[in-house]
Amino acid sequence: MATEVTSFKTTSTIKQITSELSVDDYPALSIATVISLAQQGDANAQLHLGWRYAFGHGVTKDIDKALVYYQLAAKQDNALAQTILGIRYLNGDGVIQDINQAHKWFTQAAVLGNDVAKLNLAFIYQGLYDSDSPSNFYNPQHALSLFQQLAKQGDDIAQLHLAYIYYQGSYADILPQDWQQAWYWFGQAAIQGNKMAQYMQAKMYLDGDIETAIAHASHFDIQQALDYYQAAAIDAIPEAQYALGHLLQQGNIIKKDTQSAIFWLTKAANQGHTAAQYELVAILYFGQGITPQPKKAVKLMQQYASHN
Repeated sequence: MATEVTSFKTTSTIKQITSELSVDDYPALSIATVISLAQQGDANAQLHLGWRYAFGHGVTKDIDKALVYYQLAAKQDNALAQTILGIRYLNGDGVIQDINQAHKWFTQAAVLGNDVAKLNLAFIYQGLYDSDSPSNFYNPQHALSLFQQLAKQGDDIAQLHLAYIYYQGSYADILPQDWQQAWYWFGQAAIQGNKMAQYMQAKMYLDGDIETAIAHASHFDIQQALDYYQAAAIDAIPEAQYALGHLLQQGNIIKKDTQSAIFWLTKAANQGHTAAQYELVAILYFGQGITPQPKKAVKLMQQYASHN
């Protein structure tokens, strides 16, 4: 257990003190010491003090003070503080939402090597955060470059997005649609436990989007696909819940089990998955594998219609 440090030798300078500390050491310092270091210009202390004010750890929660210290650290090229500010401006968390400010701070942090900042920059360039029309930052080439860089470094979110770009042919003018590359990158993210990537790889296999020989070369088979569907369904991914429910109801690939199908279709339907809603209502209304329940089916149909 870390020992709390309450003071330093008065003969030490701020440079001497902070050169002996890593960012992980600051939680062990007393709040008085952190404040003192922050006021003397220690960027890591400013970052840590901002975190304390943001969440009320050892001090009264105060978002305005948190932002002041985050800004002080960010202006000293503290990449983590810059990234935190970028996220806050992106989401309007404690500040007025401002994609320009978000881009500014993410860019500075990315130059310093922060991968979270790079990923968020890629999303901005991809237009992911633009609700109505593309922003001035929309730049598929920049987005693709960042996704490729991070994917090669092993970032599963970047791998997932890169796989989607190949799968959907989103940037066909700069990167041809390529299902084999999509399969590869979904697989890389899936290996790391990314449930959406696992669902997509299973979908590609069962939909016949990838050659069986290519799939089997990576030791992928029907059982792996079903395992991935189930893992993603348990992780509350509605697409996977629907897919698993549909397979259980059809009984072509796995043994027909209408009760289990209803369970998973209900899970997906409750998350707004339209196809799951239709299939669930049809099973109940027409009694496909069970005793018909028309009243329940109509009630559900009305419920879904009011929410969609």
